[in-house]
Amino acid sequence: MVTTKIKEKPLSQIKALKRRISELENMLSEREKAKQILIETDRRLQETTQELYMAKEALKREENERLVADQKRMVKQSEEETPAKRKRGPKLTTEEEKKTLKELQIKYNNLMEAHIGGHENETDIIVNELSSSFIQKDISTKKIIRLHLESIKKLFDDVNELESRRKVFSARTVLLMVMTRYASLLRKNK
Repeated sequence: MVTTKIKEKPLSQIKALKRRISELENMLSEREKAKQILIETDRRLQETTQELYMAKEALKREENERLVADQKRMVKQSEEETPAKRKRGPKLTTEEEKKTLKELQIKYNNLMEAHIGGHENETDIIVNELSSSFIQKDISTKKIIRLHLESIKKLFDDVNELESRRKVFSARTVLLMVMTRYASLLRKNK
């Protein structure tokens, strides 16, 4: 009888150990499955992040293309625009015209820099001076837009994409201010 109790104890311990081993194997298996799920989830997350980045870059390209197309459309419209009947100043020779346009380009560049720099008072003064000069020197809207585009090219040579978007928007505001003042002065001179 004593021998059976001794044999039963190790047998029950062996069964308990086998159960424990089985439980540990199941836990290990579950852990491996969880690890695989985490790896797969991480891979999907990386793919989604890459797709989002590519979509964002595509949107940026589309926005830049749209801005360039808008600027080109503005130039084309100004070229197609018929000149308004107005009092004409003296006809400039090509040398005088080049000199005048160079001076106006410098003033326009100063206007753009002042506006982008946030100098509102200076901007208003320069807009009034430029608009008056445009009318006195019989500068067409086509040439004004060319001055504007040349200023944009000069200002955007060394800026990053985000900064250039901000400046393009600000530059549109400058062109709008100049053209509005130009039209107002033109009406007064008629």
